[in-house]
Amino acid sequence: MLGAFKSASTMPTFLPAGNHSFHRNPATVELTSEGVDSPITRLLDDPGKNTERWRRLTYLADYQDAGSPKPGAVVLADLNAGHRKLPLLVTQNYGHGRSAILATGGTHAHLTSLGLEATAVKKVLEGRPHIVDAMKNGEVQIVFNTTEGRQSLEDSFSLRRAALMMKIPYYTTTAGALAAAQAIGAVAEGTLEVRSLQSYG
Repeated sequence: MLGAFKSASTMPTFLPAGNHSFHRNPATVELTSEGVDSPITRLLDDPGKNTERWRRLTYLADYQDAGSPKPGAVVLADLNAGHRKLPLLVTQNYGHGRSAILATGGTHAHLTSLGLEATAVKKVLEGRPHIVDAMKNGEVQIVFNTTEGRQSLEDSFSLRRAALMMKIPYYTTTAGALAAAQAIGAVAEGTLEVRSLQSYG
């Protein structure tokens, strides 16, 4: 059952219970009013042409019910499946961006003490399922892992190896993590600008 997966808590929808969420009847795609204005759905610059482009997408013959949107989630595109309309593309803000944080032990305790939302995950030595399992399952898109001392370095070996093998961006310093987070925020807000190195002199 989809709803039984641990990662379901980070999804913007309440996943359907049971084993009958797959459908085989044809369905077309249509942007919602929020989707028309969202940069996430921007295939073409012209809003009218972009909306029409989504309508003309090849119909879906096999698809899975995404469930019902959670409070605060925004449906950007719907599936028109006969007499039913199902959400197809749903987004939700987490904190200041569209991301969910997985954190181990002390980091999780620190983040939650600051009032930030974070999901606890085990270190490799603490047993399964652990952070490397989450990385291999596609639940992690970026890693911030600062180390101090020999034991900390040894503990993070499997984490670094998994990041390398899975091609997941990996930052080992606080300064690097901050720069990456600021860059992600700038891209999300559309304020990222390219400047030459000389302009910073």
